[in-house]
Amino acid sequence: KLSVREDINEVEEINSDSKKYTFKVNKDTIKAPVSKGSKVGSVEIIDEDNNIVREKDLIIDEDINKIGFIKLLIKNLKILINGR
Repeated sequence: KLSVREDINEVEEINSDSKKYTFKVNKDTIKAPVSKGSKVGSVEIIDEDNNIVREKDLIIDEDINKIGFIKLLIKNLKILINGR
């Protein structure tokens, strides 16, 4: 599970036209183990003129432990058998 390190806010003038924003998620390639709170990418907030308004860190919400070959094999077999 991933989240943004800080809240994202944008203040607009009262009588102005509302701007439309898009979000671009840039995920780094990570390799286990990874500790909770580690930066694993960024989120760009882009306005309708294609300008980057803000960029915030993307962090991991829980520790990811390295898994051994046998545990990985068993996990994948369970997924194949159970369909999940």
